[in-house]
Amino acid sequence: MADIPSYLPETLTDEQREAVLHYGSPLLIIAGPGSGKTEVISSRAAHFIRAGYAQPENLLVTTFTNKAALELKDRIQRKLPDVNVELMQVSTLHSFCAALLRQYEDASPIGAAFDVLDEAGQFLFVFAHRKELGLSELVKGREHDFYSDVVGTFNLATEEMVAPGDLARFCAEQCACAGEHEAGAWAEEEVVADAYAAYCNLLTAHRLADFAW
Repeated sequence: MADIPSYLPETLTDEQREAVLHYGSPLLIIAGPGSGKTEVISSRAAHFIRAGYAQPENLLVTTFTNKAALELKDRIQRKLPDVNVELMQVSTLHSFCAALLRQYEDASPIGAAFDVLDEAGQFLFVFAHRKELGLSELVKGREHDFYSDVVGTFNLATEEMVAPGDLARFCAEQCACAGEHEAGAWAEEEVVADAYAAYCNLLTAHRLADFAW
């Protein structure tokens, strides 16, 4: 077809080609494992450069793992051999956000000199401060499972932008109106909500951030 650039990979399906060529409005692509997401994203990035929609230094391409980021960068470079891919921001989402926090340190409560806790580091941090967080007396069953669930609650609250005070008030309200069989569970949720507030303060005090932060 005359309106399809000759440099696009011939292996692209019609749906993938449509995603690569889309321009002028936001685009959401829903795709499962093995569906060619990396090829579509790298082809789309290369197309934006070749079509003159963006300069390399104005292009942001993010993914979730370091391995995927390296693969994206390699594929884009192969599609654009005459362009320095290092001019683009091709990285994990977390490293990009960390760079923003360090660049605009005045807008961050932890400044520029901070470390990021990975999944294991976050778990160990919560476990090491379990008494300060008020969680040590709450453990039921296997400790690892309990603290994993606590960390999951912390991350969910952060990702949903629920302020610690709002989470604590919600749990207190639910506990106040809960029936006899639910009151105990909501009382425990109150403890976890209080622990979330303390956890956020500890992160700031130790100049730390987590992936959900």
